[in-house]
Amino acid sequence: MSYHITAVGRPIAVGASVVKQVESYGASMPVREKTLLTAVVEALSAELLQFPPDQPVRLTLTGSQGSAYVNGKTVDGSVVNSMNVQLEPLYGFVDG
Repeated sequence: MSYHITAVGRPIAVGASVVKQVESYGASMPVREKTLLTAVVEALSAELLQFPPDQPVRLTLTGSQGSAYVNGKTVDGSVVNSMNVQLEPLYGFVDG
């Protein structure tokens, strides 16, 4: 399974949006993948609280889960996760 989650706005709203997006994957996401993603989102939610409340931010998470490949062959029974996380403050943001 693969996923792409993104939110742009004030830190608290971004955190809430990302949590809701992760929850929307529900039962369709493999357990190990959802466990990893949930742990990362919890850490990011805590980090978002460190930003000034009116500082616009962008948070993007992308990832997938699949089998491992070694020397061009699938490793039987293997499951590996790949994830990219980007959290950035946005400067020069015009609001209103």
